[in-house]
Amino acid sequence: MKKYGRERLKKVYQDIKLPQNTKCKGYIVFNEPDNRYLIDMVGEGLLWSNLPDDALVFKKHKKALEIKKISEEDDAEVGLLFDTGELIIPIAEKDIQNIIMLLNKK
Repeated sequence: MKKYGRERLKKVYQDIKLPQNTKCKGYIVFNEPDNRYLIDMVGEGLLWSNLPDDALVFKKHKKALEIKKISEEDDAEVGLLFDTGELIIPIAEKDIQNIIMLLNKK
């Protein structure tokens, strides 16, 4: 999670009230308005699911961004996938950036 760093993510967890044991699984590509998550790449095609648990997780932000760019989904975006132990929670990267910006102002 180089892009954000563990300490920044811990502050985000606290700010949005995620449990302390929450883990960031990595980066995902998803279409938030349609609630669809990229689950696989087959040849040049992409497969989508409505379940965040099935999302294809990328360790590197750069890779998720590359896949987003080739996606034909107009509203596809990069996000982070969090695991609280009980729930899998996707959060759009733009929302994470907004939270970090607000935290830096405190």
